[in-house]
Amino acid sequence: MSVLSLKNVKRNFHQAHKTIEVLKGIDLEVQPGELVALIGSSGSGKSTLLQISGLLDSKFSGELTIAGKEVTGISDDARSAMRNSELGFIYEFHHLLPDFSAVENVALAQQVGGMRKAEALKDAEKILIRLGLEDRLDHIPSKLSGGEQQRVAIAR
Repeated sequence: MSVLSLKNVKRNFHQAHKTIEVLKGIDLEVQPGELVALIGSSGSGKSTLLQISGLLDSKFSGELTIAGKEVTGISDDARSAMRNSELGFIYEFHHLLPDFSAVENVALAQQVGGMRKAEALKDAEKILIRLGLEDRLDHIPSKLSGGEQQRVAIAR
């Protein structure tokens, strides 16, 4: 089973009195463990494709399947729940909360998913230790290196 499948995905944008076709029938299958790179010039649709694949953009036609689940046309609440439990985003910028420690940044995301605070903090600590951050759990983002911030973001 593929982890991501797009079939005939199309996405248009409307500006003034014209329609701009950004994605023109994209077919893509990503298998477990497969590494995929999107390469293209600015404006070619890379970010649009990622936004659709990450359930951030629902204004497209075609079929989108994630981990064997057909997700085309699901509700906003279902999209949010799936992003929270099934998908992970790693951004160029870490978007960590500056006044929260590393462990609190990770635990907060788990609490949003319904985990109780004490359990979330314990779980966050375990994850960060596995990522080699055992000595940095209580550090706020400005006291972490860029690589450490990225690992906290991945843990989150």
